Amino acid sequence: MWSVFFVFLSYLDRNVVRGDFLRSALEAEKESKETFSVINGTFCAKMSMVGENFLYQVSDGAEVVRTVVSPAGKLVNCSVTVNQMQVKSFMHECRLGLLDHRGGQLADARFARMDESKGMCRELRAERSAAARRGGMRAQGF
Repeated sequence: MWSVFFVFLSYLDRNVVRGDFLRSALEAEKESKETFSVINGTFCAKMSMVGENFLYQVSDGAEVVRTVVSPAGKLVNCSVTVNQMQVKSFMHECRLGLLDHRGGQLADARFARMDESKGMCRELRAERSAAARRGGMRAQGF
């Protein structure tokens, strides 16, 4: 059965037969700019590149804080996730990243600390909601 499937795939794409498809996927994974770190043995943090920005994700096992930071170090966007399935998934990914020896020093450590990144996210949300309220008042003529 598998041989028929393999012949069918080889007919559709010759890269499958040569193994180029898997090789290119492995090379892309090696080149990814992800760094994992464990803080105090309980917090797991991950830093990756999103375009020119940095994406920091940190979790204590109960929630995940995601922050997008500009190259200048300014907080661009953030979110806090409490969905247990997503939190467990991130913790598993983080542990696997550490096992794959992709651990290292994170570029801006303050975004890798749970309390600081959560506080900065709260401040950013407060600023944005205040700006939205001011914008709404202007639109109504106040």
